[in-house]
Amino acid sequence: MAAEMFNVAGALSLLALLYFTIGIALPALPFVRTRTRAAKAAGGTMVVLIILTVAYNAGISPEEKQRLQQESAERSQLAEQDGAEAKKRREQGRVEREKRQEQERTAERQREDARWAASMVNARVLLADYSDNELAADNQYKGRRIQVKGVVRDVGRNIRNDAYVTVGTGRDFETPVVQCFFAAGQEERAATLRKGQALTVRGTVNGLSMNVLLTGCELVEI
Repeated sequence: MAAEMFNVAGALSLLALLYFTIGIALPALPFVRTRTRAAKAAGGTMVVLIILTVAYNAGISPEEKQRLQQESAERSQLAEQDGAEAKKRREQGRVEREKRQEQERTAERQREDARWAASMVNARVLLADYSDNELAADNQYKGRRIQVKGVVRDVGRNIRNDAYVTVGTGRDFETPVVQCFFAAGQEERAATLRKGQALTVRGTVNGLSMNVLLTGCELVEI
């Protein structure tokens, strides 16, 4: 009986809301000639709804109330568990994504290291190849980005104020040498170089012009 009263109360509440809305929008409708009437009708219906709700609550036995409270608590607990599980799944997904991204970055670094390892040339070999046959050396190196390993001979600037380092085998009065012109942002590191220091530099071979020229250079290992 109490449940039926509650259903009636809900229906009356919806009817009052509809009646009130129509009264606001279309006051010329039958029985809804003024907004005041509509408001009074809605207010009266709300009073009836309150009375029915009180009657419904009074008609519930203690056991029924306890059961409803228990069901409500169980629903709340389930909602909390679902929220915690969803949060845990999101966190696991985030950790897995970061792990995959790190693995991809590691694999890419390894592939890049392998590519550069294949392009490593000792300064002695590069200079010997250009001394033996410049045309053949151009075919082999020119336009390629390689890594050159050698010994610092000199650090300075040319007449255009471009910073460079010359790299050789370490012998005195060596000519030609590898002349590496630095890329933007490398000058600060280049300023730490000293004659006779071993280094590895990466750059693009630009052929022979007194020295074997490399452009866009960056220091790889000092």
